[in-house]
Amino acid sequence: MEVDCRSPIRVLLADDNLEFVRSLRALLNGQRDLEVIGEAYSGPETVAQAMDLCPDVAVLDVRMPGLSGIEAAGAIAASGLHTAVLILSISVDRQYVLAAVKAGAAGYLSKESSGQDLISAIRALAKGGSCFLPLPSCTEAVTDTEIPV
Repeated sequence: MEVDCRSPIRVLLADDNLEFVRSLRALLNGQRDLEVIGEAYSGPETVAQAMDLCPDVAVLDVRMPGLSGIEAAGAIAASGLHTAVLILSISVDRQYVLAAVKAGAAGYLSKESSGQDLISAIRALAKGGSCFLPLPSCTEAVTDTEIPV
């Protein structure tokens, strides 16, 4: 029997919809290599939890009270934490995607993406990669020329 001794990927979830957060938690905690370590329901709470918990990946909604997910992503990036930010939003408008990239997000997914897409994106970001769907795929590493603009 093979034993996996690696630490799970530590994930912070942030969305102002409690039921959505609960469904994400159930999905992610069903994976051996993922562990939801915190939940936040506003932008300021997201930044505070990221500072306290130091997650590997933070999954943020764009629209949250107090600070948008994009503003929270910028604050997390500016803090020097080694937390990759994945924006998960109902809107895949080009402006939001570009703003997220400029703020320091390493990924952007539609809330209509499959659970497997979300899991793959989190894993890619935890390895230093990026994921921008509905673009074709997630990558384990990107160069500046590969970031969509």
